[in-house]
Amino acid sequence: MAIETPSAEHRPSTPAYLRGALTDIDAMVGSYGDQIASIVSITLARLETPEGYKHLADLANVLISVRHLAYAMQEYTHKEADSFGCGAIDEAAARRDAALMEHWRELAIGQTHSP
Repeated sequence: MAIETPSAEHRPSTPAYLRGALTDIDAMVGSYGDQIASIVSITLARLETPEGYKHLADLANVLISVRHLAYAMQEYTHKEADSFGCGAIDEAAARRDAALMEHWRELAIGQTHSP
């Protein structure tokens, strides 16, 4: 994943402002990380008993919660980094998005020219 500087408006880059942003990110990542670790620990302990396998829907909900926490953490940190002009851009994902848009464009053109 290459690092590029987005062209969007950026927040002030004063040391105090950057320190505050990093402190906020650290607190959020620490909190979500603790939550994810706790959820996973409890889930793994539950899987050590036969009773745990009788409630697979509960385990699925736990995994969904972990996924949501991970996505929220990723989205928050990306938005903060991007606001300072240093957000990472997933070039492979950008190429996939462009290919999808081209595919849809070709389909739309094909539909307008079909007999």
